[in-house]
Amino acid sequence: MTKSEDELLNWRKQMVEGSAKAVSPEEVERQWQAAVKYIESGVPATLCTLHKDGRPQQSLVWVGVEDRTLVMAHTAEFLKVKNMRRDPRVSLSFCSGSKSSALGVHEYLVIEGTAEITTGGAVDLLNKLAQRFRDDDLDMGFLQTESGGFVTRITPIRIRGVGPWQEDSQ
Repeated sequence: MTKSEDELLNWRKQMVEGSAKAVSPEEVERQWQAAVKYIESGVPATLCTLHKDGRPQQSLVWVGVEDRTLVMAHTAEFLKVKNMRRDPRVSLSFCSGSKSSALGVHEYLVIEGTAEITTGGAVDLLNKLAQRFRDDDLDMGFLQTESGGFVTRITPIRIRGVGPWQEDSQ
């Protein structure tokens, strides 16, 4: 078996097993730290929420990390905010476009979790995130609303994907 065939076999095995198997606290921490490093590198994220009828709704978002949660800011009560208020189950996917294997599989990260939304603080968070996602020093204050917007905090439940956050990827 060639290295590529062996790598494909291991990749398929891991994708089938996923994160359903028991994982040690140390492994969970290693996966989390690898995921944080990837997120903080400024890769784009897609947020998936659920419409009332269960259909997925996706939005491109800026994501940061505070403590053990993922954070996003919204200047208005957009559909994604309404969806998360109604059903807090979410999924975030990140993709840098970098190929991480001889098979040509692109490195990607998916984090499933539950969302909690608070009112206010959106512009402050946007200014913080803009330092990573914009090439200039534009002050996002022009987006300020009377309500202060909304901040979403996502508590991760599951981490998966192809990259250093994979189990046994050390």
